[in-house]
Parts: sequence; C-alpha cells; structure tokens
Amino acid sequence: MRNKSYLIIIGVFLLSLATIGCSRYEEGPCLGMKSARHLLYGTYHVVYFSKNDVDITQQWKDSCDWTFEFLDDRNTREVEDMFYYEGKFFKDSIQYEMYFFSAFSLQDHYKSLWLSMLRYQIWPDGSGGNDSIGIYPLEIGGMRTFRITRLTETELWLKYEEGDDIYKIRMEELP
Repeated sequence: MRNKSYLIIIGVFLLSLATIGCSRYEEGPCLGMKSARHLLYGTYHVVYFSKNDVDITQQWKDSCDWTFEFLDDRNTREVEDMFYYEGKFFKDSIQYEMYFFSAFSLQDHYKSLWLSMLRYQIWPDGSGGNDSIGIYPLEIGGMRTFRITRLTETELWLKYEEGDDIYKIRMEELP
C-alpha cells in the first residue's frame, strides 16, 4: 500500500509540473532526462533566421551557411566547452572556406548561450582576421549572449534582442 501511495504522489507531482509549465525554455520541451550541456553538444546548421519576423534564411544560406559545433574537449578531466564554426567566406568575389575554434558558455541557469566569435581563419592558406563577416548577430568580431528558447536532442532555437530588433535563429543538428 505504501508503494502505491508513493506512485500516486509522484504521478500527481509530474502531472502538476506538466500543467503549470515546467519548461526551462519558452518553446519547450517540458521535461528531459539529459542536461542542457549534453543536449547542446553536437553540430548544427541554421534552418531559420529572422530579423523582426522577416525571414532572412535564404540570405544566410547564400552568404554564409556556417555550421556550429559545440563540444567538450575530452582530452582533459575538466569540462572545456569548445565552439567550432565554419562555412562560406567571400573575399574579392571569390568563395573560400573559413573556420575557427573558440569557446561557449551556458549561463543564467542554462537559459542563455554565450558565444565568442572573435576571429576566423581561411582555408586552405591559413590567413585570418577579425573583421565583421556573417549576418548580425551571427557575425565574426564579437561576443554575444543569446536566449535559448528551445533545446532538444536535435534542435537549438535562439533569440537575440538589441534595441527594437529581435532576431530568431533555429538550428537543427546534422546527422
């Protein structure tokens, strides 16, 4: 009888969490068994990019189409959150590939994602720079903090607000 009471209490608790909005993120999910850090680890590409609800996804794909990889540098016992980004880069109307390793950090009780995107290198010659390339706020030359609105095993949705401008970026994990 006692075990049945515990099951009922746990069931009521889980049901109440689901009905009052237990999600850490605006767009969900409600409950999860993995930590935010482990959900984030992976390689993503942008599937939706908007500024003030105007879809600029095609502009992103035509000019950048970068991928973003979040990983733990497993060569040490400490968790070192590394951030790798790569994609298109145009210089003098010629397309190159650019890449760079940097860092990321989950902040505000895992509700925000801080990205450091200060530099890039060009493949194959290895030259680099820190001038502004990309589409704001996903551009080189800055460190920005995005609010996470959805984080699942395959999706990462971000929001960035500055002044009256609201940017929404949806990413999906690459297979």
